[in-house]
Amino acid sequence: MVVISETTQFDLICTQSGQDDWIARTVFVTPTGAVPKPVVSLTSDKSSYALNEPVTLTWVVDGVRASTAGECRASGGWSGIKTVIGKETFPAKFGGDYQLLCTGPGGSGVQKVAITVSGGSPASPPSGGPAPSAPSVSIRAAAGAVNEGNSGSTPFNFTVTRTGSATAAGSVRYAVSGSTRVFASASDFTGGAFPSGVLNFAANETSKTLTINVSGDNVDEGDEAFVVQLSLPSGLSIAAPANASAEIINDDAPPPAPTPPSTKPVAGTIKITAAAEHVRANPGGSRIGVQWKGATGSIVKGPVKQDAINWLQVNFDSGPDGWVREQAIGPAQP
Repeated sequence: MVVISETTQFDLICTQSGQDDWIARTVFVTPTGAVPKPVVSLTSDKSSYALNEPVTLTWVVDGVRASTAGECRASGGWSGIKTVIGKETFPAKFGGDYQLLCTGPGGSGVQKVAITVSGGSPASPPSGGPAPSAPSVSIRAAAGAVNEGNSGSTPFNFTVTRTGSATAAGSVRYAVSGSTRVFASASDFTGGAFPSGVLNFAANETSKTLTINVSGDNVDEGDEAFVVQLSLPSGLSIAAPANASAEIINDDAPPPAPTPPSTKPVAGTIKITAAAEHVRANPGGSRIGVQWKGATGSIVKGPVKQDAINWLQVNFDSGPDGWVREQAIGPAQP
């Protein structure tokens, strides 16, 4: 076991038949215990050139050992994958920044030099990082549930997002269908058919809003759901989530309950069902007589509520006429 107090490179050299083979490993000693980012040194033999004059760039990562980088990428006035230590000579054609980005387990380090070329073209802007990833799209619902509405069209919005490289145009198809919960049907959508179509992304466009229009109505039909599925991409791929669901919330009132059949006796057919019922001059008023069980008559007014009791005015076939309690009468014919 070896104890070290500073970053140290260990070299192993093996010799056989006069031939050497060599391998090196670096052990980092840092305050955090983490592998540091590469430190890149990039220089040019001078800063100003005539058109097609030879340019020489020299670079090295972390001194001469390049222990923190595994790959370097050139951009700007030059391009391509480079070794972690090197020298390159080429004719001067582009003026501007020449950049070298080197990446390793601890992250990335970058260095650039600016050169001037008399009569040359401007260099492309340097890339700030590794090559962009391949483009892909995914979809999400702006709202998981929306009220259906009572008329016209109700928009349900979905966001389709493109990630990765957006330098080129691309497209993807979408189609709507009923979900596996409570199926929406074609008639639930504007036009009476399940929506479908193509979303086209222009170069450098990274997001599009897809609007699905639902038909509003006054029919109490319960909540329904649908799903939008992406498929058949062109110039890109489909990433998760590749589909998104939304729920159409029923906002229609249920139909009114049917009116129960009346239990009140029909005028002219009532009879007294109590043993005896006092007849009054007005609802809850003074007594003016009595009618006995079985007495018949006709309702002429009421009911009128007084003292929490419903009263009916009755013209009896015989005896006193006046107001009696609704609970004391019934149909003359059962």
